[in-house]
Amino acid sequence: MENSLLKRFADYYAATNTDACIVYGHLWVQYNRMVVPVGPTEIDYDLSDQTARILLKRFPRALFLRTQNGCSPAHPPGPWYAVVCRNFTDLPDLSSNTRSKVRRGLNKCSVERVSSRFIAENGFEVYAAAYNNYKHVGKLRISKAQFSMSIDRTASYDDIIHYWGIIANKRLIGYAVNHVYEDIEVNYSTIKFHPEHLKLYPSYALFYEMNRYYLQESNVKSVNDGFRNILHTTNIQDFLIDKFAFEKAYSHLKLVYKPWVSACMNLARPFNQMLNNLSPKVSALLTLDTIATE
Repeated sequence: MENSLLKRFADYYAATNTDACIVYGHLWVQYNRMVVPVGPTEIDYDLSDQTARILLKRFPRALFLRTQNGCSPAHPPGPWYAVVCRNFTDLPDLSSNTRSKVRRGLNKCSVERVSSRFIAENGFEVYAAAYNNYKHVGKLRISKAQFSMSIDRTASYDDIIHYWGIIANKRLIGYAVNHVYEDIEVNYSTIKFHPEHLKLYPSYALFYEMNRYYLQESNVKSVNDGFRNILHTTNIQDFLIDKFAFEKAYSHLKLVYKPWVSACMNLARPFNQMLNNLSPKVSALLTLDTIATE
């Protein structure tokens, strides 16, 4: 990414109280106790072990750093990938079943870009309902006021953070938060649907409209739904591949641990099957570790 865009995203993360820094020409943020690069998935973010350990010192609370060497459908298939789409599929080219559900979704729902203020005022009910519908995530720890405040902090960044709302019967039933890397890539960063309104086919309407807007109208090179989902149980990525011509863009996953974490992982690997049942986060880390060492 251009330096100006890196700085813009760095300012955004600072505004949202997320630990981030620009080092070695890339933006790095701490997420779930790991350090990850921010930007288009096609970029090679690989670092030497020594360089990665130096970077890790910048993030005291992080346990490890996760990198990949650029995602592409042309790479040999493997266990680590991003789910991307490079071409908009219009209604006539969708399967008859998907085309029918997109039409029903568009007839029953309105999908449009909205302001951060709109999501701050109306999004908490959707967020809470979606969260409580997840398995193994624990108790919701954010109040409506905290949710609204977190969204309002992004109000000055509508050039790089896009909000989309799904509205039915004058009520918000779903929303999306997208990170926009100019015309290179758009990351569908956060997608929430109210589980009581799925019969209105909001997911079909949302992804059809966002793909049309970014890939056809805005000529963005690609959109993506992020990397292989490890922590949360969801079928959204399989849904996008099956219904909207998303595909797996493969890459090599690399993890670099802080020294004491590396020692713990060496001890844990022979007992992976037993430790997998400790907690979802432990299971996710062990799965990532297995992928990185394959």
